[in-house]
Amino acid sequence: MQHRPRAWALLALSAYALALAAVLLQPSAGAAITTVGGVSDWLRETLGAPREVVSNARVEFVLNALMVAPVTFLGSWLLPRLRVVDWWFYAFCAAALVEAFQGLFLAGRTAEFVDIIGNSLGAALGAWAAVGRRNLTDRSGLPSGAAR
Repeated sequence: MQHRPRAWALLALSAYALALAAVLLQPSAGAAITTVGGVSDWLRETLGAPREVVSNARVEFVLNALMVAPVTFLGSWLLPRLRVVDWWFYAFCAAALVEAFQGLFLAGRTAEFVDIIGNSLGAALGAWAAVGRRNLTDRSGLPSGAAR
């Protein structure tokens, strides 16, 4: 029974990593641009957020962070011995590689340093969320392996 949550985390991480790779390695930035514009418009029109606050650049930064957080959250669940700083470092390196690949090999994409920073921030947030989940689970009285 203890291994079931870990198996689900591994399945979720694998599926999410494949979907993330498909998004990051698209030859065109069209889908990303459409998504950022749609979220920006939704925040302004539905929530009344001011245009100055909800610029496309800011929305893209936040979406880049949110896009990576599930990877380190699930990864931290599977490999709890790695520290937040370890996850941050690995995510920073992976983001740099992805941006280099996009800039060098995908004519419709550009390499952006700010994307590496956003991805790295999201990685740290995901790992910290996993630490918080682990701390809550440990306090609940469940066996430590039951929720990991």
